[in-house]
Amino acid sequence: MSEQKKRYEELNEIALSFQNEGKYFESEPYLLESLSLEPNNYVALYSLGVAKTYQGELLQTLECFTVLVNLYPNVGMGFAALGKCLQDLGRLEDALAIYDQATQIDPSQSGVYHNKACALQILGRHKDSLLTLMQAAEVNPLDAVAHEGQGLLLSQFKEYERAALVFLNLLNIDKDAPYALGQLMNAKMHICDWEDYDAICATIFEGVDQGRKVCNPLAFMAISGSVDLAKKCATIFGEHKFLPNLKPMNAGKKYAHYKKRIGFISGDFREHPVGYLLIGAIEKFDRQKFELTGLFTGAKDGSVIYQRYASSFDHFFNCAVKTDVEIAQLVDLLEIDVLIDLSGYTADCRLGVLAHRPAPIQMTYLGYPGTLGLPYVDCLIADQNIAPPQYAGSYAEKLLYLPQCYLPRDASIQRPEKIATRAQYGLPEEGFIFCCFNHNYKITPQIFEVWIKLLQEVKSSCLWLMDLNETAKQNLIAYASKSIDPSRIIFAKRVPSIDEHLARYCLADLFLDTFPYNGHTTCSDALFAGLPVVTIRGESFASRVCSSLLSDLSLGELSAVSYDQYYEIALELALNEEKRTALNEHLKQKAVIDYWSAKSEVYASDLADLISSVI
Repeated sequence: MSEQKKRYEELNEIALSFQNEGKYFESEPYLLESLSLEPNNYVALYSLGVAKTYQGELLQTLECFTVLVNLYPNVGMGFAALGKCLQDLGRLEDALAIYDQATQIDPSQSGVYHNKACALQILGRHKDSLLTLMQAAEVNPLDAVAHEGQGLLLSQFKEYERAALVFLNLLNIDKDAPYALGQLMNAKMHICDWEDYDAICATIFEGVDQGRKVCNPLAFMAISGSVDLAKKCATIFGEHKFLPNLKPMNAGKKYAHYKKRIGFISGDFREHPVGYLLIGAIEKFDRQKFELTGLFTGAKDGSVIYQRYASSFDHFFNCAVKTDVEIAQLVDLLEIDVLIDLSGYTADCRLGVLAHRPAPIQMTYLGYPGTLGLPYVDCLIADQNIAPPQYAGSYAEKLLYLPQCYLPRDASIQRPEKIATRAQYGLPEEGFIFCCFNHNYKITPQIFEVWIKLLQEVKSSCLWLMDLNETAKQNLIAYASKSIDPSRIIFAKRVPSIDEHLARYCLADLFLDTFPYNGHTTCSDALFAGLPVVTIRGESFASRVCSSLLSDLSLGELSAVSYDQYYEIALELALNEEKRTALNEHLKQKAVIDYWSAKSEVYASDLADLISSVI
């Protein structure tokens, strides 16, 4: 071996030892010296590309990997790295072409399929993404990432039975696969399959408490009301999925704009509960003091809500196919003073944008009800009923309190009148109607048992639920049939307009909330329509939202702290027509009506004051 070759191999070894410790910047001088000795040195070229990637210097990364594939056109790993760089640069179509070259050279590269599937999802080609992951599983049946991706996409397609089978298979491949047990539970909850519910919950709670990657935060909310475990779960997930960038864009910068620049980032500026709730406040914001920017990361649906958002923001950007880096650069370029994330750990979340720290102050609000556990999210907007000061230590963010319930509402929506008949919706003409229009995944076996007990006690009553998927419907009927005539469970189909949806509430007698994940928009809708709601409040954010709404309306007596108390409150209301009538009249009072009609304007003002207090 020549002295020159020996020297550049020694330099490579030193550089790789630095990179193994995460010291990418420190590895660079050794790699550059190695390349000065041998410019076609594969290890040094590849490693330099890796170092540039971790430092966010993507154009230099592109140069390294382009040289690499030209020098070594038969080595698939170089094409895989080049494809990922192109993807990070937002050149998704170019990345897909390179990924195909990589798999032609070496079909066994699992990571190529994973990255290709991710690029296809960003482009909105979700079915192609699923097919790519299925191809990966064919190449390597033990590819855990491919199985996980399939399960997540099947859940996105609302194919929850198939998703549950995929996650079960994943756990058979690797019993400790990150978040697989939580995803299995989430899929089962969507179809109301409660087999082994208690055992799975116990395993998840133990895993989260021990710091293991056992459940994602959103799925955890549906099974636990513990505020401390919720924080642990979010922190574990956030540290794994959304590490802070090593070179934050905004390192202590402060702007001096006459109008404070507020950015809102969300995939839900469309027909969606978040979009539906927030639009009125956006429209009412004081534009003499604030300049608002909307960063939309979802798929536009052409709805009236979408059009209202597009025209209400001072600046509105469709960012669905932009990379996190590109969106962060846009935020930095626009000199946004405060960036507010509205998605958290929900669909279309882009917390990777905030990881680059593009704004001096970064907040989370509305779309995800809880802490994100991320060091670069400074504040969480809440209220004192939902996140009481005694629980402040269970939130990673500084808590900013609105003076009323944190849940806004579009005041342009008209209060409904009882224009429909029971017969139109398949309801009995006589008898008491318990109602819950919350999502299936929020229904736990414990709360369903209470509902069945109420039906047993209140003769000629029925329970009106949402018909969201056939499997959930059949499972709920099967559970109910063990104790009551299953025909007393009636299912409501989706209706085309919000007005018709709200009007339906007028046909029910009492709304039964879920626990530990309360209804948020649904409970707001019920109360707005004049329908009393009984809830349970726990410790966690998600389990206290309905209680906060009730507190605003001076109906705190409808908020229970146990299943037994919840049952007793609901039973008394069902049997006591006089008390129920008093509640109906209370919800029709001028003060209550004024509360709803002023919601958008008051909320916009309160939110503006809150933001101003931290700038």
